[in-house]
Amino acid sequence: MYIPPVKIYYDLGWNWEKGIFIISYIVYKDKITMNIKVILNLLNLQRHNKLFTVIIMFIIFLSIETFFVPSLTQTTEQKVQQITTTIKSQILFAPMDSKITYLIDNTGVINHTWTSNYLPGVGVRWLGDGTILRTIRVGVGPGTGGAGGGVQKVTWDGTVVWDFRYNTNGLCTHHDVRSLPNGNVLLIAWETKTRTEAIAAGRNPNVVSSNGLYPDHIIEVQPTGSTSGTIVWEWHVWDHLIQDYDVSKVNYGVVGDQPELVDINYGASSDMDWMHTNSIDYNEKFDQILISVCYFDEIWIIDHSTTTAEAASHTGGNSGKGGDLLYRWGNPAAYRAGIKSNQKLFNQHDASWIDEGCPGAGNILIFNNQAGGSSSRYSSVDEIIPPVNENGEYYLASGSAYGPTVQTWRYTATPATSLYSSHLSGAERLTDGSTLICNGEPGKFFQVTSTGTTVWTYTNPYPAGAANNVFKIVYIPSDEESSNQPPYTPRNPVPVNGTTGVSVDIDLSWTGGDPDVGDTVVYDVYFGTSSTPPKVSTAQSGTRYNPETLSNDTNYYWRIVAWDKNGNSTVGPVWDFTTVSTGNNPPSTPSITGETNGAIRTSYYYTIQTTDPDQDDVKYNIDWGDNTTITGLYKSGEEIAVSHAWEAEGNYNIKVKAIDTSDAESNWATLTVTMPYSYNNPILQLSEWLFQRFPHMFPILKQMLGY
Repeated sequence: MYIPPVKIYYDLGWNWEKGIFIISYIVYKDKITMNIKVILNLLNLQRHNKLFTVIIMFIIFLSIETFFVPSLTQTTEQKVQQITTTIKSQILFAPMDSKITYLIDNTGVINHTWTSNYLPGVGVRWLGDGTILRTIRVGVGPGTGGAGGGVQKVTWDGTVVWDFRYNTNGLCTHHDVRSLPNGNVLLIAWETKTRTEAIAAGRNPNVVSSNGLYPDHIIEVQPTGSTSGTIVWEWHVWDHLIQDYDVSKVNYGVVGDQPELVDINYGASSDMDWMHTNSIDYNEKFDQILISVCYFDEIWIIDHSTTTAEAASHTGGNSGKGGDLLYRWGNPAAYRAGIKSNQKLFNQHDASWIDEGCPGAGNILIFNNQAGGSSSRYSSVDEIIPPVNENGEYYLASGSAYGPTVQTWRYTATPATSLYSSHLSGAERLTDGSTLICNGEPGKFFQVTSTGTTVWTYTNPYPAGAANNVFKIVYIPSDEESSNQPPYTPRNPVPVNGTTGVSVDIDLSWTGGDPDVGDTVVYDVYFGTSSTPPKVSTAQSGTRYNPETLSNDTNYYWRIVAWDKNGNSTVGPVWDFTTVSTGNNPPSTPSITGETNGAIRTSYYYTIQTTDPDQDDVKYNIDWGDNTTITGLYKSGEEIAVSHAWEAEGNYNIKVKAIDTSDAESNWATLTVTMPYSYNNPILQLSEWLFQRFPHMFPILKQMLGY
């Protein structure tokens, strides 16, 4: 409900925070005319106070960008719409313009809050047992949007048990944080490189500001005290650069030949914040890190199993590649493997692996902020299946971009523009297969099914009105969601495990199910020629999969992972089978026998024979050296006799090959013949000269001599 601004002003008196709210609220509600009127009234009331005037004009500037609005404390009406029984648990979030972190239930009721002295900087994580890990915006240090500078661990009663700062000497944490199973913490941070350092590394001087560059790095911090921590591992993009701008500088090479390295000249902006990495996630199974590199329109994966020294090199770790990129996706133009039309991500946020226990586990979920391109005004949530095997190795065809070429699932709203945030935002897959989405700029949270149906919505009212931006949200599942039994182990495979001679047109099938009555089950299918086959189908409802036509005489491996609606999974065994040998074999090389010396214009018979391994009928292609004969079909092993006469003297190579009914061909067989006989007798040589000189004379003699 809209309240006249002048009335609000007089009702609230000189409360600066609430006065700021009123102006900010009006601007965001597009009541610009009314807003100006209020300001003019205020200026009229305080026309002799120059400081007051400066403050009011400064407020107008700040209201343009919610990211910079101070903490507000206006109480507003929250909006919750629960269409079906869906969200059973709680949601954690830290509004960007509030010093309070909220924990709400599915009706929007606040279950708990944590109050801080700082705005978020900007991510928050749930650690369990009522403890949160919250980044803070300390206001000191380099950086731009998303700047933090520190992180705090806060218990249920609000006690800060760890307060770590990283905002000195040109360093500053920003955006996101991720806890590790060992209790350590991963942080994204800027480091400062001077203009001279950037140019020395191969950066084009035309796109380096006088203040230099802020490349990103990642640190792993081990808490050691209430305000201290030891950096036990770190990775710097600065150690993995390539450039083809200046051959005299370091990092020179062919950008398109080394996708594992980062082109220091990608992007034409002189913005110091070169990468703007805005999210970080961790995969315990592979010991890998996933980051969203916003200004590259890409997601990157790196190896965390390295030492810090290996992370600065190109060897070492589980991957053997040190700190080089293991995988990148979203914009192949960034590594010269595609063009603008191949780009999939635009200003994306919150790239994360889908958790175990959720359909699509191991896939990557991304909030694609400008899904239709850099100038579009609609967003999407994209799910991709990375081309990774069970060892955490990513496939890249030579000369190509990393796959996949298309998303395996994508959500866009109807109309598309009703879901849009130019920045912020995130998404999380739930155990029932639905997806919880945070549309960050308008502060709207909602849940959609796998088919795109919206089943729950909530509009954040905190701290007030339009100043309700949220970086992203965290879903905290209930005990109920993890109490049911997992699905049955997939069994009864067809073809039977170890079978040989399987048709190349086989469909795979199996038996599944779940012990809990009414619990629906979906299946992920893994299939390929590796003993650790890749995932080829995600969350399919049926127990049959068509792999399309297979290759002959090939050993295939497959397995099924079953998921119930609560996200419990059961991994089936790896089965294998071998397809039938090649469907058709070519005939054997024919044999050919017959006269090898003779007279021209005289017919000679030649005997030809072959066998076909598949007992197919065969025909023969006979090249006599002066013309060709194609026979009809004969039985495998049948001898045939074919005659031929040569019209001109000379040496001839008879060539024969057999062709079966499937057009499979044998090798050529050869036989050399000489026509006519070769004589060294001078009289006969004279006769040959006479016959050639006077072709119409001596017919009886020519016949006798075989000419």
